[in-house]
Amino acid sequence: MTLLPNKQRTISLFLFLFFSFTKAYTQNVDILFSGIRSVKGQIIVKVYVDEKGFDDDKPVRVMKFPKRAIANGEMREKAILEPGSYGFALLDDENNNGVMEYSFLRMPKEGFGFSNFYLTGMKKPRFGQFVFTLPKDQKVNIGMKIRYL
Repeated sequence: MTLLPNKQRTISLFLFLFFSFTKAYTQNVDILFSGIRSVKGQIIVKVYVDEKGFDDDKPVRVMKFPKRAIANGEMREKAILEPGSYGFALLDDENNNGVMEYSFLRMPKEGFGFSNFYLTGMKKPRFGQFVFTLPKDQKVNIGMKIRYL
């Protein structure tokens, strides 16, 4: 079955507009993970848009990055998001099970980190401490230094 020329043009126009619209409203985020201690497992990044989502552990998106091309404890990856405000929370999932492992004292056994914020204390940070803005038509660089206890 062949499409009529008018139908082909309509479908082509729809696809062009769809992909143009999608591309116009997404931005690149370059992420530098640093302080990686092992090539085992994966890096999991949860994306939050507000304090409530972070407090309730309800991310709007979860990104998983296999550990590859690690040099001097660093790895670079890219993400594509719509313009807006976001906060990233990272898990260095060394055993590849998708969840944070804890010691019997409830201390994290795997690495963790936050977008452009290094947690020095023992208390969970507030969303406002690691939130960043992704403006329209701009690429953003995010640093995520991993902490191990």
